[in-house]
Formats: sequence, C-alpha cells, structure tokens
Amino acid sequence: MTATHGKRKTLRDNDLSLADVIRNFCTFTPPRLICLALVGSVTMRLRAGPLSWSDLAIFGVLVVAQPLTEWLIHVFILHAKPKKILGRTLDYHSAQMHRAHHRDPWDLRYTVMPVKSVFSGFSVVIGGAWLLLPTPAAMWTAVVTAASLALVYEWIHFLIHTSYRPRSHWMRTLWKMHRLHHFKNEHYWFGVSRVGADTWLRTSPDPQEVPRSPTARTLGVEDEDEELADLPSGVGR
Repeated sequence: MTATHGKRKTLRDNDLSLADVIRNFCTFTPPRLICLALVGSVTMRLRAGPLSWSDLAIFGVLVVAQPLTEWLIHVFILHAKPKKILGRTLDYHSAQMHRAHHRDPWDLRYTVMPVKSVFSGFSVVIGGAWLLLPTPAAMWTAVVTAASLALVYEWIHFLIHTSYRPRSHWMRTLWKMHRLHHFKNEHYWFGVSRVGADTWLRTSPDPQEVPRSPTARTLGVEDEDEELADLPSGVGR
C-alpha cells in the first residue's frame, strides 16, 4: 500500500496490483481536477450542438500534435533552470516541482501535475481555443480532447513511478523509456504517454550508447534546498 516517510508517499509493494494503483491515483487532487474539467467540458460540448466531422478533425489534430507538445513542455518548461533577470531569479513553479520529482522519482506527490499547473494549463487551453476556433462547439471539443490527453498522461506517469510492472508491449515501452530518462540520462527520452517526438527529434538513442548522467537527479541545479517537503504547495493531495 502507500508507504509514508514523513510527508513522502510511495507505492513500492512487491505484490502491488493494478487496482491498488488506481485506488491511490484517485486520492490525488490533480487527477480529480482533470476529471472534473473533462466532465464539465463534455457537458458544455453536448450543449453546444450536435457532433460533426469538424469535431473529429479537431480531435485528430490535437492527438497527432500531442507527442510534440509533451516533448516541448518537458524540455523547455519542466527542465528549465532558474534564470537571473534584472537581478531577480525567474524559476517556474512547475520546474521546481519537476526537479523535486527527479530528486526522488518514487515520491508520488511530485509525480502528479502541480495543482497550479492544472489550473494554468486549462486556462491556456480554453483561452487559446476561444481565440483560434470559430464556434463554441469547436472550442469545447478542443477542451474535451485536451482534458482526455491530460488524464491519460497523468495516469501513465503515475503508474510508471510505482512498482507495478505493466504487461502490454506498449506500456512496457513507455515504462522503460521513462525510467531511462530518470535513471540513465535526463537529456533523452522525454516522452511519457507517447514516444513519437523522441523518435522524430532523435532523443531516443540506443541506451547502450548513452553515458550515465551525473545530473539525472538534480537536472544541473545543485544548490537547491534538499528538503523537498518545504517546496511551494500545490502538489499531491
């Protein structure tokens, strides 16, 4: 079951079942918020009018684009280092949380999206869809798709960071690549729920040819406070 060391939360049982993982996943706030956003956006889409071929087109475009979107967010936001601008340090909240995740990959508090990122992410999606798409129906189709993809991402990422061993070839591929990212070299294997962008952008090399990185746990930010529990709130529950 969930092991707790102080505020740390892990799922590392040898006999861990998929039902155990699902039950624990559902106790965290970010997946619940995403589910709420999904239900709300589906309701709004159904109220906006009948489904059409344009809905399928929007769904298809976002699904095809998702591996690249995931890769870009992982590389340029989650792995962003603190920067000094006009004497002040700029450090994204999501990047701080992600560094905490790399320092302790088994702590489930840092495996789910920060709550702040859930709210800011859906604000961007809704605002962007409202500006770029011609009708409320199209806008809500985009939001439904984004919420669905976010929930799939959260579930896969959470599952990989437990002791459960996936059985399908697809899931085992994701499991292997993401663990290589954490424990071999953080400069490769950025995909979590999809691996396409790593293939396209050549960040999925033969693991045997990649050296073990000394900064896989720190992401090159060495002077952070080691006490992860004192990081800003907005993670886990």
